Amino acid sequence: MAGLAVPASEFRARKQQILASLDRSPKGSLDAPIVDFLEWLNQQESVVTTSSCSGRIAIFHGSGDSANSKGGKWLLASHTKVENPAEVWAQLQSLGDADAEGTLTTLLLEPFVLHAECADASTAQRMLGAAREAGFRESGISLGRKRVMLQVRTLAMRLEVPLAMDGRVLVEEAYFKVLLDIANARLDENLARVARLWQNFREDATSSSSDPAAPWVLHAPQSSARAVKLALEARNWMDPGRKMQSITSDTIGLPLTLEAAETLQAGRRMGCFVRKGRFGSKRRKLHEPEPELAIEAPPRVTAAITLRGSVITEAILHGFKDVENRSVRLPAGWIALHTGKGKCDELLDQIMRRLAPGLPSDAQCPKGCVVGAAWVKRSVTLQELREHFGCNEECNGPATGDLRHVPHCKFSPHAGGPICNLLSASLRLPTPVFCNGGLGCWRLPDQVRQEVQKQLDDVPVCHFPGVRPQAWPLSWAPTLSRADVRWHRDMRPEKRTSAPAVRAEASLHRFFKLAGATEPAGAAVDSRADFDGGQDASAPSSGHRGGSVPIIDLELDSDAEEKGTAATAMPCPHLAVAIPAAWTLHGVKALVKDEAEELQPAEVTVAEPATDKLPKKLRPPTQPADLEDLWRRGVLRLSRDTLPTKGAVPSAAGKEKAKLEEVLQKYLEDLGQAPAGDTAALLREVRELSVQWRADVALLPRGALTGADWQNLAEASGESLWERLRVALGARLLGRQQEIRVDDEVRGGNVQILAGSGSGWVLVPGPKGVRYAFDITKCMFSEGNAGEKERVATWPVKGETILDLYAGIGFWTLPLLAAGAAQVFSCEWNPNALEGLREGLRLLGRREACEVLAGDNRRDEVLEKVRDKCHR
Repeated sequence: MAGLAVPASEFRARKQQILASLDRSPKGSLDAPIVDFLEWLNQQESVVTTSSCSGRIAIFHGSGDSANSKGGKWLLASHTKVENPAEVWAQLQSLGDADAEGTLTTLLLEPFVLHAECADASTAQRMLGAAREAGFRESGISLGRKRVMLQVRTLAMRLEVPLAMDGRVLVEEAYFKVLLDIANARLDENLARVARLWQNFREDATSSSSDPAAPWVLHAPQSSARAVKLALEARNWMDPGRKMQSITSDTIGLPLTLEAAETLQAGRRMGCFVRKGRFGSKRRKLHEPEPELAIEAPPRVTAAITLRGSVITEAILHGFKDVENRSVRLPAGWIALHTGKGKCDELLDQIMRRLAPGLPSDAQCPKGCVVGAAWVKRSVTLQELREHFGCNEECNGPATGDLRHVPHCKFSPHAGGPICNLLSASLRLPTPVFCNGGLGCWRLPDQVRQEVQKQLDDVPVCHFPGVRPQAWPLSWAPTLSRADVRWHRDMRPEKRTSAPAVRAEASLHRFFKLAGATEPAGAAVDSRADFDGGQDASAPSSGHRGGSVPIIDLELDSDAEEKGTAATAMPCPHLAVAIPAAWTLHGVKALVKDEAEELQPAEVTVAEPATDKLPKKLRPPTQPADLEDLWRRGVLRLSRDTLPTKGAVPSAAGKEKAKLEEVLQKYLEDLGQAPAGDTAALLREVRELSVQWRADVALLPRGALTGADWQNLAEASGESLWERLRVALGARLLGRQQEIRVDDEVRGGNVQILAGSGSGWVLVPGPKGVRYAFDITKCMFSEGNAGEKERVATWPVKGETILDLYAGIGFWTLPLLAAGAAQVFSCEWNPNALEGLREGLRLLGRREACEVLAGDNRRDEVLEKVRDKCHR
């Protein structure tokens, strides 16, 4: 839909016609509250209003039936608040007359409505988004063959209350005044939404006009497109108004914002990235870590993240959770915390409460709203965190399962990656701001951002303590002391485990054998839980879809401790088992999931296993790409959205447009007229042109290349502009399709020949050797039903007699005869089409099998001719 556009000249002509008769409604003028709004809107190049209503309070007295058979009259129609309810009530009391039988009198509050035609679908989509953000939720877009219509409306404030029936008033005066008060209040809200709509439209016009050229696209290899997309989203560089597109078989186009394109271009020229944002421009070398920013005061918030469950939000606001794990880097600075409506993971909720007993319960906290903000000081990968905070060569952090030196490790227990967004401060809003959340890091709507910003001036900031948090106090008792046991998100196995509990138990027995540890006699799998989805109500839940996991309680013997094993708490599944320090965590996961997986000793590392050797469901999440490195090596490439892809073969239509643009450029040069100003619009119109072919005749769409500018160009030189275009296309004739004449009873074709010589007769191939013959200036022909013609030509009609009531030039008659029909009666009253039908029959060689019935097919002689003779 985004590519649909009306020819520029056709849209301009229609806009001028609409503005010449701006309002044809019975009222005869624009509604006063929105005159300035509509005048501004009609000054925009790509939109014109066709009808509107600012919203009104009305009382309609009409028929009581749904068909409104008796008509009616308006007792009240006000686009402003009703200030004299007594007068309206007196008028309502006078309804009891002789003609009141069968009538219904209704009070109405009708909200604002606007219909506008847009020059292209992209403009309509932007305006639709602005309208819905302003509160007009029922707005939409209608796409016609040549028109893109935007409807802005809402039903949220509508009011419709019966006041009288058959002339008898049904309500009391006090109730009537209450209804008017409600209608007045809703009309005020309606005008407030209109004001927001106008503001949104102005902001959209400003942002779109700042980049009049085609939008930017980043070309990335298909193999790394997802990783590049994650990296772009982390920087807020993805244009949300456009979608990814396939450029070639191995290249994906990612839509970029103008700021992103400028930053990338600056990076290409200077060998570094120039980051622009609310903290000012700052330049850094490739691969240099981002510096930590000083906490901004007063806080300013433009972006937000949605957290699942209030316990996580409260843990951040209280300063207990200092790392937010994401697949992308969050922008440094203040970011709003939005509590989602989903339920928090039960196990995570329990562990958070053991860490911070003072946290409120999930039921006590609001959901579906922005409750505060957190300061993101910087973002690092888990690998960078391990390298920076590792105690010594023997301790590599909880990501590897090596926990022998946990008491000395400076890792946060919340660090799980793949990207660790480090938090250092938070603040709580006095009043939550309710709104819908989003995926990833999303931009706050303007209205929500303003409401949040109003509360940030005097809110105290909670600075997180710089000391390392204590180890997790787990409920079960492993062999090692609690101070030596730490829980880590990365220890959780993959979701949707499908192996049954018996297989998990066998894997566990085999694990002890491979680990060299003595298997305790009490090791067993709780039969109340299995991997397939069934779970007893008394069994703890892991909070994952696809069923619960086994609960295994183990103890280590002295031999296992002497061999250097360490107890690792794995809350999902709930395991406390002996793990050799040199074994990677991924091997343990694979062992628990599948007993056939061989667990081999390996060096301590956080490197992910090769994805091509893992089942799809075991593959690790995609990591964001290193944009700086890919850009420096030339893997990524920038282009405008409308430019042809490098290496791609241009289509036939693309070649035609290029030829026409080249001819027009040369024509303007010959006239000594530089392609600027209005002529630039002419060149753009040629680039948007779609040429249709009928044999060797090229046809321009209706309304294409019309208007005073084109007429002046065509008359400015002795050699016709149209002749140059015809030669460039290699056509015998160049024509322009015209609107079908209303006074033409037979609805023949209407084509204006612009250049070339010879008759308008052409031969167009059809299915099964059929050739359609007709004069393009006198007969219509549609290529849109080519598939239907092919289907008709396959019908099993051999030996049948068929009646074609609307034969035309033989659209269906000829394919039916080619399929083996014995005889066809063809009715047609257009003499030009009849001539083409007879020529098509001659070319097919089945002239004797078709009886042409010229004239109106409703004549009695036609009925007598075909009665009881046709199979279909």
